[in-house]
Amino acid sequence: MPEFQRPLRWQWEDVRRLFDSIVKGYPIGNLLLWIRPAPQATIHLGELHIPARQFEDG
Repeated sequence: MPEFQRPLRWQWEDVRRLFDSIVKGYPIGNLLLWIRPAPQATIHLGELHIPARQFEDG
């Protein structure tokens, strides 16, 4: 996580509001995304459950 964002911790309501804005087509400013290694897991966003496979960098 970039140094300027370290003190910021999003709660589930923040995530829900971001996705709501994206779906409604509202401008959201800059969104920083990056690829990093991750274990296999299931991502839960409310009632939505997304199976995510393991990812190794490279």
